[in-house]
Amino acid sequence: MARARKEGCPVNLYFRLFMLLLKSLAARARLPWSATTSLGLRVLPHDLDLNFHLNNGRYLTMMDLGRLDYLGQTGMLKTCIKRKWLPILGATQMTYLRPLKLFQTFTIDTEIEYWDEKWVVMRQRFYSKGKLVASGRVRALMRGPQGNVPPAEILAASGISDPTPPPISDEVRHWLASLNSLKAS
Repeated sequence: MARARKEGCPVNLYFRLFMLLLKSLAARARLPWSATTSLGLRVLPHDLDLNFHLNNGRYLTMMDLGRLDYLGQTGMLKTCIKRKWLPILGATQMTYLRPLKLFQTFTIDTEIEYWDEKWVVMRQRFYSKGKLVASGRVRALMRGPQGNVPPAEILAASGISDPTPPPISDEVRHWLASLNSLKAS
């Protein structure tokens, strides 16, 4: 039986996560839930693939950090931690336009596009030097000790007085329909 080979070093990912968590919990400024947050990062050696640019899977990890930053900047993170609500990802859509190379800086812009009684749809865009590098969309939910937490409850618990979802775009409607069709099959 072949031995499994250890891949890479996750330390830099945990370091980024830990630093972002501390920064988010200490932040006092609070943006509205409808804001677009922007997180600045840099491509490090552990982020590279064989082509010496940001690994396609690492984009998804960076998106996790962008969503954590969004929760922190909008004040929802403290509520989620206090109530033991954990994020669960249900679907991801990703488009890669340009490579990000070693030590290149970039930002991840994160915003809520839509939500329903269960899921939140978030759009995340990667920019470097003013150009769109990649774009992703996720469907996620929060799960607490008693089960799934409706997005309206999360917003209300975070002090948001009008938890009315934004209008759904045709693009999001088609994506959600394709996910429902896939699930039905």
